[in-house]
Amino acid sequence: MADEEEDPTFEEENEEIGGGAEGGQGKRKRLFSKELRCMMYGFGDDQNPYTESVDILEDLVIEFITEMQVLLKSFKIITRKLLTGTLGWLSWLDDCLRLRS
Repeated sequence: MADEEEDPTFEEENEEIGGGAEGGQGKRKRLFSKELRCMMYGFGDDQNPYTESVDILEDLVIEFITEMQVLLKSFKIITRKLLTGTLGWLSWLDDCLRLRS
């Protein structure tokens, strides 16, 4: 019992696990519930899947989208720098070829 009080991560895990749609500061707006229900049925689930299953799947989808946005944002910066450098090099090469002709 003393271990539970000393470990702050235990409380955070409980909040994450028990949070769900009811946790936090009120109900969270579910954005993809209708579409996920249709997709679950299309992939062989029951016609009316449990709300908890849809909520868990929606949390996973939102987490995936968020991670992809962060990854692509950093990738966009790298790509922009790479393209800027490459385009500068290509224009230099074009100038050299024109001068040579």
